[in-house]
Amino acid sequence: MNLKTKNFRNPLQKKALCATMKQTKMRRGEKMTLQKLAKLAGVSVSTVSKAFSDSREISVETKEQILSLAKRHGCFEKYYKGKFGKQLVAVICPEIRGEFYADFAADLNDKIEERGGMMMLSVSGFSAEREEDLIRYYGSFGHADGIIFVSGSLRLKTEPNIPVVQIGGKYKTEKADYIDIDIASGIDQAVEYLKANGHRKIGYIGETLTASKHRLFCEAMRKNALRLEEAYMVNSKMRFQMAGFDAMKQLMEQKDRPTAVIAAYDYMAMGALRYTQEAGLSIPKDVSVIGMNNVSAAAYLDVPLTTIVSHPEELCETAVDLIFKKMDNQFYFARQDITLKSRLIVRDSVANLTGSSEPSRFCCF
Repeated sequence: MNLKTKNFRNPLQKKALCATMKQTKMRRGEKMTLQKLAKLAGVSVSTVSKAFSDSREISVETKEQILSLAKRHGCFEKYYKGKFGKQLVAVICPEIRGEFYADFAADLNDKIEERGGMMMLSVSGFSAEREEDLIRYYGSFGHADGIIFVSGSLRLKTEPNIPVVQIGGKYKTEKADYIDIDIASGIDQAVEYLKANGHRKIGYIGETLTASKHRLFCEAMRKNALRLEEAYMVNSKMRFQMAGFDAMKQLMEQKDRPTAVIAAYDYMAMGALRYTQEAGLSIPKDVSVIGMNNVSAAAYLDVPLTTIVSHPEELCETAVDLIFKKMDNQFYFARQDITLKSRLIVRDSVANLTGSSEPSRFCCF
């Protein structure tokens, strides 16, 4: 910490911190504990624990002071690695409320533990500022050996001191290895499949945070020479079932409504199915529905959901394999840019409007 350039709101803080750092230097040979660190920092043990866990209950300045002292002694690293003897992988997810991200985080944890590592999970809430803070926290203070960063919203500015693997997200960065799903191939297959089954009026239900899926849907419609209707595309600020319910209501109340709808998430598709049930409509007789992500519940609905699968297990395996290779030898492996394919899984939620007794499955592979 450079005390000359650091701004202090209270002059006494600088004096106290100087004394603390001097005292720390004199006692460097001693075995550091959380209790001793708390005493050196002039705070309680619980405050030290909150600094280590990135709690928002303490100020940024207090956290920086504690972590600076911890870094000087290496006591954070000693406390965790000495206690667990494992490589620590920080996983940053945008959310864990929905089944997709919750299952994804659980799969990552299983893969990391299989390698003898330990996972620490943080939730960014789709906040670019929060993501940057978390990456700086884990990467700059030695709180983890590697970071897996899921579906980020930012252009990474921080130069991490540890390996970082980014899974998806709005922006690629040269500061991290990058793994993504080619969701475009799955959306192309979904639109082709609907077209092959006689659908021409196709709607879309999405949410504003995933504008890329909306764009890919529009591109797939143009590739198949299908007309895009602005009234058939509804984007919500949320991605949960209620958003799908409300969006489907908006589409089905139109005089000239779509015969099929593609939802950006299975949970939105489930909300759409719930609306049709309450409105007395039949799936797929009155309207066909396709989701994305293939969550476990999708196969067990009253009408099993046709969906685009993004191979989360393969994605987890690839990310964990890469982060452990980088942690073992960060400078040996060049930056990786990996893309995995998505595909359509056909179930029972799409009707055939061509007159054939069975839906066409030509594009399901």
